[in-house]
Amino acid sequence: MKRTQTTKTMKTIFTAILFLAISATTFAKNNAPFKVEVSGKGQAMIFIPGLSSSGDVWNETVAHYKQRYQCHVLTLPGFAGQPAMATDSFLTTMRTSLAEYIIQNKLKKVIVVGHSLGGFLALWIASTNPELISLVIDVDGLPFMGATMNPMATAESMKPMAENMRKGMLAQNPEQAKAIMPSMVTPLVNDSLSRLKVLEWMQASNQATVAQAMYELFTTDIRNELSNIKCPTLVLGAWIAYKSYGATHESVAGMYRGQLAKHGNYTLELTDNGKHFIMFDDPKWMLAQMDTFIAKTNSKQ
Repeated sequence: MKRTQTTKTMKTIFTAILFLAISATTFAKNNAPFKVEVSGKGQAMIFIPGLSSSGDVWNETVAHYKQRYQCHVLTLPGFAGQPAMATDSFLTTMRTSLAEYIIQNKLKKVIVVGHSLGGFLALWIASTNPELISLVIDVDGLPFMGATMNPMATAESMKPMAENMRKGMLAQNPEQAKAIMPSMVTPLVNDSLSRLKVLEWMQASNQATVAQAMYELFTTDIRNELSNIKCPTLVLGAWIAYKSYGATHESVAGMYRGQLAKHGNYTLELTDNGKHFIMFDDPKWMLAQMDTFIAKTNSKQ
């Protein structure tokens, strides 16, 4: 009798484990070129890292939200050790793939959080697929990178410069590329330990993918498309890294407002302490801004 009961108990446990395993593998369908890690449950939040970054850049942010939200953390192909993909339309492919991922997994009322290049993608998908997104949080990303170099720039006028930049990056051998990376990271992050993480991700990234992504960031202008965005958008910017070049809180805020002029429903906040990686340099401020904005937006929906 005891043996029969034990057998039944073991079968029940095995069935439960099998069910959980199947659920875990099928719950987040992913035929997209990017890596996705899912944790938590509730309203979906999608986290997109920036250029060369791992999805681990969001670890502390996800720890803050995964008890209340289902967090989908991406790492894009070719970045931070992920397998690269051959494409001459990297950003468009990522945008299209993200929309397909949301539809495939039947995600509703999606909150998209993006950093830098990821912020650009968050704005772009909200403008091309507004029905899929309920809220955007853009962490120091811009709708047109080229305008930071020349306010009068167009996507077309930036192509020669961007092409020279891409060729220069591709001409570097791995040793040359890695040698200049520490100096590239310093202006982006205050915290020394976080700076090492960013450097490791950068060194593990595929140089051709990074070069192509940079080229496209400088030659893709979505400022006019922002008028298609229907959902509330929180833009979190940083300025102190550019203080030595004459930038002020007010001048950087003005630059953001100029780029976001066609967006009819955004809130802009700037950190006075963090550099580009705000989640590392000023995490409490960032999370407070996000919490307040999400709560305010959800209460109106």
